[in-house]
Amino acid sequence: LYRKNWRAAKYVDRTHYQALEEVKTTREMLSSGAQGPLKKHLDLLVKMLLLRLQPKDYQEYQKDRSLNPHGSPAYQATVKAAETYYEAAQQRSAAMVQNLVNRMGRTPGYTVLVSGGFHTQEMADALKARKMTFVVITPRVTVLDQDEAYKARLREEE
Repeated sequence: LYRKNWRAAKYVDRTHYQALEEVKTTREMLSSGAQGPLKKHLDLLVKMLLLRLQPKDYQEYQKDRSLNPHGSPAYQATVKAAETYYEAAQQRSAAMVQNLVNRMGRTPGYTVLVSGGFHTQEMADALKARKMTFVVITPRVTVLDQDEAYKARLREEE
């Protein structure tokens, strides 16, 4: 799942500029009339192409996916890769919870899981549903300088 997620992110990172230009053109055409659901969906689409959605945002995007502009084949491939990225991320969240539960069943004492921000809410919800006790520790971030480090990691070869 990690490799699927990683490959999709690499593809989106390489191709999202063209896709964003197509969305920008659509937004400009509709700017005066794009209100409510369409405007909100286009905003979510932009965030998705930048790989900056949270799980609830992605669920909302999926509900109104039919509002996606029909663009070039390159645009459509980038949107599909971004969707693959988020679907794999959701699958990874579920797998991490299952692995955590399995480990806790075999190991007495405390178990610690460290994960990234996207996974936190989905994993917390899954643990709550299982009525498990857990703590989420979130660092206080005052400078968001990880974008370039993340993108550099995506550009690395497998």
